[in-house]
Amino acid sequence: MAFRSRPLLRLAPLAACALVACAAPIDGGEDTESISSGLAVRAPIGDLPVLQATQALDQSFTMPARWSSSYTVTAGGFADLMLMGDVNDDGKKDVVQFAYDGTWLGISDGTKFNGGLALAAFGSTQGWMTELDERMLVDVDGDAKDDIVGFHRNGMYVARSTGTGFLPAQLVSTDFTAAKGWSSALHRRVLVDFDRDGRKDIIGFGREGVYIALQNASGTFGPARLALVNFGEDQGWTNPIHDRMLVDLNGDGRPDIVGFGDHGVWWSFAIGIGFAQPQFVLADFGAASGWRPTLHKRLVVDYDRDGKLDVVGFGEDGVWGARYDGAGFEPTKRLHTYFAHNAGFSNAGPRAMLDLNNDGYMDIVGDRQGVLYRSLGGPSGFGPPRMMLRMIAPDSAFEQTFSARTFEDVDGDGLPDLVGARGTDMRVSLSRAVAPPPVPNGPTGARIVSTTSRAVKIAWNDNSTDERAFRVHYMPGWDPKPGPANVTSMVIDKLDAGTDYCFTLDAESVFGSSPQSTRVCGRTLPGSKLPPAIPNDWRSVCGVGPNLCPAGFHAADYRATGLCPGNEGLKTPVENETICAPNTGTFTSCGSCPAGFQRVGMMSHFETSCAMPGVPSSTNAAVCWKPVIGL
Repeated sequence: MAFRSRPLLRLAPLAACALVACAAPIDGGEDTESISSGLAVRAPIGDLPVLQATQALDQSFTMPARWSSSYTVTAGGFADLMLMGDVNDDGKKDVVQFAYDGTWLGISDGTKFNGGLALAAFGSTQGWMTELDERMLVDVDGDAKDDIVGFHRNGMYVARSTGTGFLPAQLVSTDFTAAKGWSSALHRRVLVDFDRDGRKDIIGFGREGVYIALQNASGTFGPARLALVNFGEDQGWTNPIHDRMLVDLNGDGRPDIVGFGDHGVWWSFAIGIGFAQPQFVLADFGAASGWRPTLHKRLVVDYDRDGKLDVVGFGEDGVWGARYDGAGFEPTKRLHTYFAHNAGFSNAGPRAMLDLNNDGYMDIVGDRQGVLYRSLGGPSGFGPPRMMLRMIAPDSAFEQTFSARTFEDVDGDGLPDLVGARGTDMRVSLSRAVAPPPVPNGPTGARIVSTTSRAVKIAWNDNSTDERAFRVHYMPGWDPKPGPANVTSMVIDKLDAGTDYCFTLDAESVFGSSPQSTRVCGRTLPGSKLPPAIPNDWRSVCGVGPNLCPAGFHAADYRATGLCPGNEGLKTPVENETICAPNTGTFTSCGSCPAGFQRVGMMSHFETSCAMPGVPSSTNAAVCWKPVIGL
């Protein structure tokens, strides 16, 4: 790293906070305020109502609802990028999709997104590629309506919003493009009002340093000029490793630079027509400690409501923050022990710090494997985490949450709502400053009512009317087994004979899970490894080989088990059991397929029963498929 100036503060590096992940929002930005539409700015305390400043407000999310499923309905009209912004200045965020045939617009009416194809530009047919070209929503001309900005390989284009659609795309600059050596993978380009004239200007972190191009009254941009020889690729800064943000640190309305370098945090204040020389201000949150934009999230927000922007990072073992006191950053401290990488939170789900209930204090929200948690902030810090939503898609009790998620105010009430997108389907769960709905009452009286050598039937008392599923947890076993709502018994099958199992269960709804029931244990009956014939059942038999299965079954897999002879006393068990599946669908057979099946491919098979002498990795297993009549 090229910076070698004397640090303003010397703090001991925080070795524990590293490798945290956070999924990018739909628009691909790290901070939609500072990166796309303007600056992250200080919020004066006096602007907040007294009631909100003194009274703690609760918060909840509504039942997720489908807001759209009909944008890209034309043949091949898939969406490869989705952004959100307010295109008509009504306070509600709208959705913009860049698809095969152009730009699709869905305007929010507070209950759904309405619209269709808005502009035959910025799409795949027009030569735009997500890997090479960058598209964003920014209010370029200061009319409070978000416009489309695109950095194509041969130029920068702007399509201004009309409130109901977009004007034709206009070439406004040939700088900051691939033809001039700029790359979306290596260089960052931001639109922000640098000279305070109400129009957005371009600030780019390029190879040689920081460049600025001011917007003219005509809507085009002047030539790019080098404003600071630092924070560039030549000085060791790259997108995959180092975050660089534009925020108003000193409250003068101009963008200052905050950079997360190899060894910590640097800043550079906007002065004159450029930026002051960077200063090293915090020996933490740096790449040398394992922090990466692709693995974690670092923010510059006012988390303590004192009107000054602070540094926050979601770390390996918690959420960490460093307060800004007006002159520099105080030593880093842990703000929360939850929402961490070692607690199961990763870049597979969003994590953010924002004001969920509009009380002036930042709250923490995060998604872990499709379950949304939040912690409310207040004058004493952050409260305990609470499960809020099990998933945004309520159609199935165990359907994974939507692949792209972000927090946006789509109904105009000032609260950030949860928006999820998957293909052309979009779901919204609105944020409300009210207490969350209660979780279902937990089942009681768990008991085992019957057993076989391969199954256990459990029963319970149903004490709720609002569950959408019951889940049975058992050990040793697999993942929780789901069951329908409003039932009082379930059969857990495909178990091993003569084995002890213990069970608990809970009732689950969109808003959370009940406490688990008391544990009940039992043992499956002893018996042969091949139980009585059950239609469409899987069964197993001691011994490894494709010819050991009964009539109507084929060898689908092999496994090690202590219930078949041969593994007694072995530290590492060997495979000595054949798993038999009914002769339907697809399976793998050694060499050739049996009657009634056709071969659809070949694969390498390492099992002893299939391996060819001297060539264990050869292609010697046939993938067989049983055709279905009429298809």
